[in-house]
Amino acid sequence: KTMAHGDTLDVPAEVQEALCPLHIESVAIRPDSAGAGTFRGGFGTEKVVRVLAESGLSVQIDRTRCPPWGILGGGDGMTAEASVEPPDGPARRILKGMDRLGAGDRFRLRTGGGGGFGPPLGRDPARVADDVAAGYISVDHAADLYGVIVDENGNLDAEATAARREEIS
Repeated sequence: KTMAHGDTLDVPAEVQEALCPLHIESVAIRPDSAGAGTFRGGFGTEKVVRVLAESGLSVQIDRTRCPPWGILGGGDGMTAEASVEPPDGPARRILKGMDRLGAGDRFRLRTGGGGGFGPPLGRDPARVADDVAAGYISVDHAADLYGVIVDENGNLDAEATAARREEIS
């Protein structure tokens, strides 16, 4: 059986779990995966699947070495990556090919993010603060790439942002 049905790329978790011996633990936006820019790139996702019985795994992901590039001053998105995480040992990275999974193993797939468009300092600081509040980007990412400072309460610090942007421009 296959959990993706060939041409159906986003099969609902309930269907996957009904057809295959697995449990979808999480599917979420991959924070900090989008390329920084006046218009940031799209975010990748992270999916974690726990295998309930010995199973085969076929992985065929692309853009694992060459990141999705940004344009006109925008930053590159993150590359895709996948790993198998046994319950009693270290995780192993897998990019392409076949593998065997044992009961209790986790498969983690992180898709790449899109490249940004335009220089990151051109992005409205309020929009960057909104991205931090939504969990799309980290506080460090906001400060390092966008020059936006968010305080401990999640509020935009306009004075510190102006100083940080001057420092990194």
